[in-house]
Amino acid sequence: MKVLKEGDWNAKWELKVNCATCAAELLIEESDLTSSWDYGKETTRYYVLCPLCRKAVEIPAEKLTPRLAEKLQTRPCSTWD
Repeated sequence: MKVLKEGDWNAKWELKVNCATCAAELLIEESDLTSSWDYGKETTRYYVLCPLCRKAVEIPAEKLTPRLAEKLQTRPCSTWD
């Protein structure tokens, strides 16, 4: 099969955010993102670490593309796995 025209699945992703701790304005790329399982909310938490103060800056899931959310999706660990 040949791809005649590529859609936006592999499009570059960037987002401007402000660090709530040190007020730095950051331009983040997908390689900066980290995810972890939030047991309290039973969902995946997305964040970056501010390069200045090293505090976590939360990224709402709605700001991610479906491809990126799928790539970073984390599940809780089980001792039965």
